[in-house]
Amino acid sequence: ENKYALRTLGECYENRDEEEKKLAVWDRLIRVDYEEADIVKILGEKRESDGDIPAAVDYYKKAIHRFINKKQFASVKELWDKLIKLSPEDIDFFFHIEGRIARALNGERAASLLVTLIPHYKEKEDWNTSIEILKKVLAYDPKNNAARKDIIECYRRKYESHSQLEEYIKISNLTQNWRSVHEALADFEKHIGFDTGNYVFHRSWGIGRISASKDDTFTIDFANKTSHKMSLKMAVSALEVLSAEHIWVLKRTLAREELAARVKGDASWALKTIIKSFGNLADMKKIKAELVPDVLTAGEWSRWNTEARSILKK
Repeated sequence: ENKYALRTLGECYENRDEEEKKLAVWDRLIRVDYEEADIVKILGEKRESDGDIPAAVDYYKKAIHRFINKKQFASVKELWDKLIKLSPEDIDFFFHIEGRIARALNGERAASLLVTLIPHYKEKEDWNTSIEILKKVLAYDPKNNAARKDIIECYRRKYESHSQLEEYIKISNLTQNWRSVHEALADFEKHIGFDTGNYVFHRSWGIGRISASKDDTFTIDFANKTSHKMSLKMAVSALEVLSAEHIWVLKRTLAREELAARVKGDASWALKTIIKSFGNLADMKKIKAELVPDVLTAGEWSRWNTEARSILKK
């Protein structure tokens, strides 16, 4: 395929009002001319007007990458808004684009785009994603008081049933603008995990579950140390809070047969669960250590490993 020949042929079809032939040639052109952005956007608009939303989204995604390369922020913003309208759930894509914009242009513009995502997730009451977006905004602009108020509101909605919510907001000085927002958030999140029913990890005693809390004292049931009393101050320094979806918690709370069946039946879920359990950092060696022999036998791992690696590559 020759870029010049295809562009010229496209112009010929355009002059002859042969729209379908022109679009077919343009489709070939953008596959060899990686700098072309405007035609990609036009093809997306054509698919959108035809009602083919998945194809339109694909074209818009290609176009937004190319406009970032050209540092044309107005076009990036236009396509970002279109994609929020057509495919708002693709949060990983939006985060990827935000990172590229921060590197190619600046963090201020990346933050301005992220802010436009928040209404969708707040309306859905998806507080986890809303908080994640607001953290990114505050990373670019720590003095953004509107984002700080927003994230406090999201925390209040997410933890509305937490017995110590307001106390932990107060202790962390989250509402006080004089304190660094990042320090306040870290402090708040360290405390908020401590509530009845939550799981914790101690380096010597392993996994425990908070069975009761009164004032600033918790009762925690570890495997070999039931009804252990611990102050809030000690708990914050000595324990790591684990989410209910953490692989360690699942291994403790589910029967091995049940967990093994789920791991073998849904490798994508298993990979995501283990990777998220360790702060989005895990290699196959780490994944194997978590699954063998606690969940899968060595033979089951060999079969599962082939499928898992294929999924990771995709």
